[in-house]
Amino acid sequence: MKIKKQGGQKRAAIYLRMSSSPQKDSISQQREACLLYASDTGYQIVGEYADEAISGVSSEHKRNGFQKLVTDAEAGQFEYVVCWSQSRASRSKPRQFVAEMNPLADAGVKLVFTDRGVVDMDDLPGFLMSTIDAHSNNDYVMKMAREVVRGQNDKRAAKGLWVAGRPPFGLATVKGGKIIVGDPDDAETIRLMFKWYAEGFSDRSIVHKLADERGVTKTQRFVQKVLTNPLYAGDYRWNANSSGRFFALRDGRVTKDFETGKNAEADVVFIPNNHEAIVDRELFTRVQMMRAERSTKTTPFRNGGEHLLTGLCRCSKCGQKFTGHRYKGKNGNPDRLTLSCNGYRQGTCQANYVNQRDVVASVVASFDQLIDQDKADALREAYADSLRDDRPSVNVKALRASLATAQADYDNLRGKLAKLPDDLLADFTDDLRKKKAQIEKLQSRIDAASVPEVDQLSRFDEQLDMLGDVVGELKAAIAEIADTEPRLVRNLLATICESIKLDVTDRGKGKSPRFELIDGEITVKPGFNLIPAS
Repeated sequence: MKIKKQGGQKRAAIYLRMSSSPQKDSISQQREACLLYASDTGYQIVGEYADEAISGVSSEHKRNGFQKLVTDAEAGQFEYVVCWSQSRASRSKPRQFVAEMNPLADAGVKLVFTDRGVVDMDDLPGFLMSTIDAHSNNDYVMKMAREVVRGQNDKRAAKGLWVAGRPPFGLATVKGGKIIVGDPDDAETIRLMFKWYAEGFSDRSIVHKLADERGVTKTQRFVQKVLTNPLYAGDYRWNANSSGRFFALRDGRVTKDFETGKNAEADVVFIPNNHEAIVDRELFTRVQMMRAERSTKTTPFRNGGEHLLTGLCRCSKCGQKFTGHRYKGKNGNPDRLTLSCNGYRQGTCQANYVNQRDVVASVVASFDQLIDQDKADALREAYADSLRDDRPSVNVKALRASLATAQADYDNLRGKLAKLPDDLLADFTDDLRKKKAQIEKLQSRIDAASVPEVDQLSRFDEQLDMLGDVVGELKAAIAEIADTEPRLVRNLLATICESIKLDVTDRGKGKSPRFELIDGEITVKPGFNLIPAS
């Protein structure tokens, strides 16, 4: 429907836009400024067009309000478009800005900005001023986008704080972004979902159990996201994917040279044990192993493939190695990865076996408990006590007093030597040499009584830090094992484990699984020898 032009007044439309970011220049404020300007300058407002929560650098095809504005302009409904400023019309690069405004110019419609007045794009000064402003407006957006990514990493993610948006189901945040357990009922729902999956229920079955037993309506996609989210195990994970338009985090720096989608593991911010967990470590790891086993991948993995404990496990009963096997699931059940004792084939042991996922979950949980801050502090104190107990009792204070006396005697003797005749120097020089030897012996005893403890504790701290780094990488790799090659998990286990002794018991016929892991002993690599010895 066309609007008839009335006596002498200049027909104009108002265009309003606000991005999704909080801004002081809201739609209502822009409208008020444009109406006031139109009233003061004689424009008759015949229409209003708006794009709310739309970026100024979005394609004009994504701005429905702007598209309707262009369509009505081409229909001759007005001759002017009033905007609060050029940045409200668009923040595109100069060339794109011109392309976006060309349809208006072709329809004979001029732009009017409240801070500049009428802009004629066919006029050279007007064109130049508009392109300069377009460059400035776009540059502002680019700088802001870069600072947003940098701020997300430096001020939030690097500190284990929630970055943006609503936390996942069952979690919440407090002021500043600290992650906490949310509604207790939701947290219990999360625990049940992990428990049900570990008991063998499928994602679809869990959806039905949520509805029947918890009165919660969710989708399979929701179940999948929950069961693979390390946040529920207390681990922080951010920047696993890039979806921004302009900048992303790569190698710890902000760059515009990136592709959207899944990021490399090196670019992911992962902080283990960052906040209170809803699900314990062992259950979370077991579920990740089960999901990896149920994966529909058909391409075989190289270098050991899906078996994660190759060459590490031995039987506590007969001492023979455990080897990995895949058992085909029956009656629609998924395949199982197991470890079985070689002694059975040699007639020296029973036919015991254990699910690989149970062993991995137990190993990860054991190391996770070991590097817990309270446990680590207790281990360090116990290790320091053992060093003091092993060292012979020495009165360091008395040794230092003796050293001070010997040093004074030495200095006094040197002073006398300067005054003696040459024929007596030889006798006193020998006394000086003996006194120096005494000083060196006393100093050596003092060093032996104090320095080794400091050095050993420093080595202990280095090993604990290194172990914490490896365990953190291991947990991060397990969180992604269903979608990635498991070689990284296997290599990390081999980095810290020299061997794993498994104690498996027979649960009796008719029970599934028939055998289960009841205990084990991990021998760590020599590089971590101080920690278990503590």
